[in-house]
Amino acid sequence: MKLFRLFGKKEELGPEEELRQVEFKLRHSYNVDRAKLETRKIELEKLLLKKPN
Repeated sequence: MKLFRLFGKKEELGPEEELRQVEFKLRHSYNVDRAKLETRKIELEKLLLKKPN
C-alpha cells in the first residue's frame, strides 16, 4: 500500500483505491513507466482476489 498526503496528513491507500489510481494513470498518462504500473496492477488484482469480501 502506498502512502499519500491529503491536507498535510498521511493516509494509507487501500488496494481498491490504489488499483483505481493505477488504472487511471495507465489510461490518461503518456510519460509513465507503463511496465511498472502494469506489474503493480496485476499485483493488486491478485491481492484483491485473495481478499475475502
